[in-house]
Amino acid sequence: MTFRMLRRLTQQSYLLGRFRGAVQEARLDAAFATAERLLDLEPTPATFEELVRPLDRATSSAAHLRLYDLLRALEQDDRAAHRPWALLFRVALLERLGWYGEALRLSAGFERLPERYGWMRHARAMMLLNQLQAYDEASRELDATLRAAPSFWKARAMLAECALCQGHEAEAFALMDQCVDQLAAAERHEAIAWRGELHLWLGRYGAALAELAPGMANASPYALIWGGAAHLLMGEHDRALAALDHAARVAPGDAEIYVWRGEAYERLGQPERAVVDFDRALGMMGMVVWPRVGRALAKAHLGDAAAAIADFTALPARARALFEWRTGTRIDGDARAAVEVLLAMREAARGIRRSEQYLEVLWMKRT
Repeated sequence: MTFRMLRRLTQQSYLLGRFRGAVQEARLDAAFATAERLLDLEPTPATFEELVRPLDRATSSAAHLRLYDLLRALEQDDRAAHRPWALLFRVALLERLGWYGEALRLSAGFERLPERYGWMRHARAMMLLNQLQAYDEASRELDATLRAAPSFWKARAMLAECALCQGHEAEAFALMDQCVDQLAAAERHEAIAWRGELHLWLGRYGAALAELAPGMANASPYALIWGGAAHLLMGEHDRALAALDHAARVAPGDAEIYVWRGEAYERLGQPERAVVDFDRALGMMGMVVWPRVGRALAKAHLGDAAAAIADFTALPARARALFEWRTGTRIDGDARAAVEVLLAMREAARGIRRSEQYLEVLWMKRT
């Protein structure tokens, strides 16, 4: 690493700290000014990733009144110099507060911003995927993101996910290969692990492990999680638990760890320990489907039919109806019948235990 690059990284790290502090304290003028300075420093992919998600996701629900105060202040700010950042923050706040349709409509304004801010379209791409499963429209936003910020390689990795969801496997892996080929060592390992995850989703567990092994050796959290999942689905339960325990030590805030580890315990006939992990995953943000599937199976193994049916009933209605139809099973409060449907869901999912709706096309197939 050259001295110039090291100096740039150090400056960005310092300014990101100032940016996060200003956002946390609702000092918008300072946050926007600091963000502009960051854009002048040829942002790294990690910097772009933080800028495009400016709100701290760990903020408690008790702070929502303060978020509304911030939203009102932004809506009253018509200064031209603030316009791009005010738009980004308004979109982020609306999404955070649950006004998803309004956030998506407002995000169309990113297209009218100067090219300097074109990377903000990544935020719209993710909403198009998560809310509408609109892969073509999201891909156009991700292409625009890359034109504005060619170094933001995670936009290209998301393009690969869009391609995979549309059944274009060769294109998906070609895009991931581009990510790997263009990156320096540290980020290359992350891209290789991401490529391994795609193999995991497709049920290619040996190929996934081949990609994930280097990251597992270096204690990369994602590699440990997905590598543990691959070991589990290959029937290597001890290796799976070792990897997932390691992941829980280095990244205890990632809900996917507890989904996979709970499943490992459940498959090993330890439903009590499984329930503890599924409960923990359910208490964390954004993981609704698979903790409930796992906990329902564990509760059924414990003989708690009412709890198993409660978790089954809490699953999205379209998923329940589809897999009841596919298995030819009627539940009617029968926990044994529910277990049959739940196992069919998990088999169809292969290596997917993320609950984002745009990934449903990979396992919730109507044919």
